[in-house]
Amino acid sequence: MLKAWALALALLAPALPALADEPARAGVVSTLQGTATVARPALASPAFLKFRDPVFVRDRIATGDESLVRILVGDKAVVTIRERSVVVISEAPGVSTVDVASGKVAVAVAREKLAAGDLVEIRTPNAVAGIRGTVVIAEVSRPGVGPPTSSFTVLNGKVSVAHVDPVSRRALGPPVTVGALERLRVVGAAPPRTPPKPQAVSPDTANRVGREFKMPTGRGAVPLGSAVLQQEVVKIQPRASSAPAKLVAPPPAGLAHPPEAPALGPKALPAPRVLPGPPRAPSAPTTVVKPARPATLQRKTVVPPAPAALERKTVVPPAAEESATPPAGRRVGPGQLRRLPAR
Repeated sequence: MLKAWALALALLAPALPALADEPARAGVVSTLQGTATVARPALASPAFLKFRDPVFVRDRIATGDESLVRILVGDKAVVTIRERSVVVISEAPGVSTVDVASGKVAVAVAREKLAAGDLVEIRTPNAVAGIRGTVVIAEVSRPGVGPPTSSFTVLNGKVSVAHVDPVSRRALGPPVTVGALERLRVVGAAPPRTPPKPQAVSPDTANRVGREFKMPTGRGAVPLGSAVLQQEVVKIQPRASSAPAKLVAPPPAGLAHPPEAPALGPKALPAPRVLPGPPRAPSAPTTVVKPARPATLQRKTVVPPAPAALERKTVVPPAAEESATPPAGRRVGPGQLRRLPAR
């Protein structure tokens, strides 16, 4: 028995380091505009990100000009990275870290999705901000060769910002609380003697900054973090087909396969399924009564009668009556009338 266990452990031993070296999944790309690349130890060179690509722990994401990439981190946060930015996302038990080396990012966290003790933090070269259910925008600038400057703008909720040492990455001095519509700037590597105070931000400025990340503050009752999270969750869900395919179950055992029906055109009817059983007596032939055809109407051509020919009558004027007494010396020929004088 012991030999079997030793053999099993010996076979599994080479696979254990490989399993330990596999990176954990940190999120998924839910929005992509422009170009963004990802660098990880398993890749020989940076590769272009695509929509719905997975993002693993310690992936180094860099965005190009006029680009924006949004990453859904689990079911609790959304990280939006603006153009010309470099960001690394890492995970630890109870803590999700968004490390901003340069550029500008926005992190929206839904408080109701956080478990007790969970925390999302933004780290810059000289500051760290702890987030619990809020929306904060972090920007890192490096003017020339001078010290880095980090800026945190809170759209809603509250964050705690502390100065950190760029080398040891440890917090220096007490944290400063930054509330909604406030901004805090952290300059240089060494903390100042007097902790910086957050400056107020007007609602118009907050909306303008939010529109750069496609998350304006608005005036709705739904928290901004929850609204953005729900919006990105819907995006990555697979879309259902408009015409789902119908599943056809196979015929039960014992049933004959139906014969192929002849093609009857676009509306062909399926052939009936034949069930085994005792032979049936032949049924009486069915008399098919054909409907009588309607009588064909005869088309008669009515020829109007020709108009009666008009008789052309020549009216001959009556001949002038002969005078009663013919003139002297004129004879009356036969057939000529002769008026006799009255007696």
